[in-house]
Amino acid sequence: RKLRADPRVRHAAIALVVAEILLLSAGGYIILSFPLLMMASSGSVALAFLAQLIMILFLSFFSGPCPAAYAELFPTRVRYTALSIGYNTAVAIFGGFAPFISTWLIKVTGSNLAPGYYLMAAAIIRLVDTLRRVGGSGAWMTRTLVLLT
Repeated sequence: RKLRADPRVRHAAIALVVAEILLLSAGGYIILSFPLLMMASSGSVALAFLAQLIMILFLSFFSGPCPAAYAELFPTRVRYTALSIGYNTAVAIFGGFAPFISTWLIKVTGSNLAPGYYLMAAAIIRLVDTLRRVGGSGAWMTRTLVLLT
């Protein structure tokens, strides 16, 4: 005979794990943006490779739980339309202008590490949004997680 937990508790625990993974990603980028950029621009191939691996690790912490988090933002009947418009607009604006903004930051600050500010700003937005969602309802993402479990 299996011992079964209350499904609401299980889904809340999964939602907290997803939120913690998103917080880990955001926190990693906030704390490590400048050290990783310093490693990448050190002139050492090994350090540049290691910096890229660490950045990819934190990116995977973001990319893994995001589809479930995105799906929870909109009601089912408009989910795909709203998500595609919002996601693609944000990627076009923030991703498309990233080289321009990074170049501008380098010119304004005189530091090749200045793109770290852009990375940190994005991570701070992710951190605040995740904290707001977890603290607001206490049960975000439960509808999507029902389908996943």
